[in-house]
Amino acid sequence: MIRRPPRSTLFPYTTLFRSGVCTKLLDNSTKTIQQTIARYDDKDADSTIKNISRSDYCIRIFMRKTNSFHLPADILIPLILIGPGTGLAPFIGFLEHREFQKKETEGSNNGFGDILLFYGCRHKDKDYLYKEKLEAMKSTGVLSELFVSFSQPDDLTLREHVQDSLKRNESRVFDLIHNKGAMIFVCGDAKGMANEVHKTIVHVIKNGLECSEDKATTYVNSLQDSRRYLQDIW
Repeated sequence: MIRRPPRSTLFPYTTLFRSGVCTKLLDNSTKTIQQTIARYDDKDADSTIKNISRSDYCIRIFMRKTNSFHLPADILIPLILIGPGTGLAPFIGFLEHREFQKKETEGSNNGFGDILLFYGCRHKDKDYLYKEKLEAMKSTGVLSELFVSFSQPDDLTLREHVQDSLKRNESRVFDLIHNKGAMIFVCGDAKGMANEVHKTIVHVIKNGLECSEDKATTYVNSLQDSRRYLQDIW
């Protein structure tokens, strides 16, 4: 998270407020210097950067700790990771750690729980973050399943979001949650995506158990209470 400094150090704002690093804050904060550097070649740009006063671009950053949004100690627990856009960031760390664990135990009889990743972005060819890395992890078995949704494909009839992909795979998702004790991790947009994903998980449980929406909602709430359904959203 980033807290804007007083008006004297950065912008003519009189109040302080918080903004996530995945917003356009950093880009907007450095528009002037970006435009200045764009007029020079690499050598002159380096010189320009060195002469900039740090006080002109002061951004105060603080860490927000989490006590639960991390890989479980039990490697047998299946994971359902849902992170469109920059919400993918923590899951890259999850997957790299699991990749390390698998290499460390190579040749042993240790098993690992399945990992399903539901990722989404606008364009397949423009902002599919870590495409090669994710596909490589799928091919080596670090990822059991990789589901990618594109919200602005060339063919708009193929448009979908992560919640649509969850619905398409609801029997698999339900089995992991209800029968295998899977943990659900959601990271990204709080206003739209997180709410839609929550509704979809309720839908999955409702269909799987063939129960009322109220009972399915209670079930999902119990997952959250027991920290099997975790969110890091903004």
